[in-house]
Amino acid sequence: TPFIIMTGHGDERVAVDMMKRKARDYLIKDMNFIDLVPASVSQIVAQLETEKKLARTEESLRESEERFRSIYQESPIGIAVYDKSGKLINANRACLSIYEDCEISGLPNLFDDACIPHDAKARLSEGKFIRYETTLEADDGKSVIYLDILISPLGLNSKGYPDSYLVHIQDDTEQKSAEIQLQKMKDALEVKVKERTIQLAKVNDELMYEISERKEIERRLENHNSDLQLFTEVSSELVANTVYNANRMQSLLNSLLDYSQIGMDGDYLQATNCESVLDNTQRNFSC
Repeated sequence: TPFIIMTGHGDERVAVDMMKRKARDYLIKDMNFIDLVPASVSQIVAQLETEKKLARTEESLRESEERFRSIYQESPIGIAVYDKSGKLINANRACLSIYEDCEISGLPNLFDDACIPHDAKARLSEGKFIRYETTLEADDGKSVIYLDILISPLGLNSKGYPDSYLVHIQDDTEQKSAEIQLQKMKDALEVKVKERTIQLAKVNDELMYEISERKEIERRLENHNSDLQLFTEVSSELVANTVYNANRMQSLLNSLLDYSQIGMDGDYLQATNCESVLDNTQRNFSC
């Protein structure tokens, strides 16, 4: 509880002792005492208000620091702080986990890190942001860790050089692995598409050849049908002529037989006019 010491006898030792006991003021009752009391009380009230504000500010700052510390430590992104010479000051758990180190001392100097591009180090010393991607070999010696790193300068001194550096380290291994796997699938798909395209082109060529062959067969068949039709017409005419000629021959033979017939009932041969028979034969052939 704030209090003021008022005494009629001034004593420096008592005054010092009371101030150590957190007395707000030490007033001596003299001629100016009445005038000093209001001013002292007003000053003390102002001090109390200021102290309350400072207490609230300190509490808010403390809570903010706690939140920041919690975010800093629990962040899934690796965070590290380096001094102006590149010496590591602090690193959160994610950062140590990425580098698979349990101690801060196990991490290299910022400017000695071979993963940082040479030109990036020059920009970094000039107080510029840099960002780059790099890889680390895992402890198993088989897998690779993909990292996306952003380095930001913190504060600049009177000469324009950074006082410290804040490093954000993002483990992109899962994303990169997914991208690599996706690219492999894409490449495999492109190979399959090319193979399928070649197969389809081959089948198309075979189909076009088959269509061409079928058209040629149809053309030949059409020509064959035409020849067959012509043959049928010629054969029909030939058969008709043959039948006609056979009938005529039969008629001629019948006539010859009639002219040359010897009676079977008579007892003697009958005379035949050969000249008449020849004339009839010639007429029949001339027809």
